[in-house]
Amino acid sequence: IYPGPEALDPSRLWVVYGVSALTDTVALAATGNPDEYSADIPVLGNDVDIQYYIVAKDVASNTDYHPYDAPSGFHTFHAQAQGRIEGSVDLTNSEDNSGVSVTLSGLQVDTTLSVTDGSYFFSGLNNGEYAVKVHKNGYTTQDSIISPITVSQDTISNVDFTLEPIVSALGKNGALTLPEKYALQQNYPNPFNPQTTIRYQLPNESMVELSLFNSLGQKIRTLVKKHQNAGYYSIAFQADGLSSGIYFYHLKAGKFAAVGKMILMK
Repeated sequence: IYPGPEALDPSRLWVVYGVSALTDTVALAATGNPDEYSADIPVLGNDVDIQYYIVAKDVASNTDYHPYDAPSGFHTFHAQAQGRIEGSVDLTNSEDNSGVSVTLSGLQVDTTLSVTDGSYFFSGLNNGEYAVKVHKNGYTTQDSIISPITVSQDTISNVDFTLEPIVSALGKNGALTLPEKYALQQNYPNPFNPQTTIRYQLPNESMVELSLFNSLGQKIRTLVKKHQNAGYYSIAFQADGLSSGIYFYHLKAGKFAAVGKMILMK
């Protein structure tokens, strides 16, 4: 809005808008830039054409326009409600969380990479259900794909991931070597407070379940439950919410099973 010789009264700047009839109003507000005002028009439904015009009181000519005395011409814009999925990825062994591939599937398909602080986002999403998947070479996560994620009008869905490094062994020539047998190692440190690391190895692709039990034999947490490729794995266990005492971690991979004992000292 560009005023004449004298400034427009910002208390009388209005946008009149509507879909089939121009019946709603919203006040314009100064943006802080010279001669510039703005207003947010609510989305009146999805996939609709919204008409609007601007009315004002011009102090210079003392002219008043009634909001519903519409001028001969309108402005029109097309409104489509859209949502957004955002979140972060945490590489537990690094402060640089960039470079994780994040893939969106569902009504729309897209791929992006996380930035240094781990954040990512997908915007301009139509209403519907989506899935988000993460991947980075050398890392594993308990939930590599999360679905369904429901996106509706003007919503933001937060989806976060934690990735653990896969600990691999190198042969003398620098080539990756795979384990020859299943094994579960003693957690380290032990005793611990509040975090310890559990390591295990798989000679073949297996369905893996790593669970935590208390001294009464009650399962209290599932640390891993998914298919994993052959290799060496390291799981950082955080004992939040647990009291001091003896706990047991149980690994089941295919037909292999093993148990380790850990001591939490707070």
